[in-house]
Amino acid sequence: MNLMDKNLQLNVFVSDIFKQSKSKGQIYYTTGTHYFNNYYDARRLNLSATYTFGNKKIKGADRNVKFDEKNRAN
Repeated sequence: MNLMDKNLQLNVFVSDIFKQSKSKGQIYYTTGTHYFNNYYDARRLNLSATYTFGNKKIKGADRNVKFDEKNRAN
């Protein structure tokens, strides 16, 4: 989303909003079995704002060069 004459940019990032970061399983040992069911809370919401200062155009980028002056160095 760009605001304030395209100088301000807002960004939103979300991760694991449905709580899907889970691990479940069994480990078999000679002495028995280990069962596990883990949930790692990896839900995240990031907000960022970027504001650009100054002139966006580079001075001299639109300068015209005559063809003769361009080939003079060759």
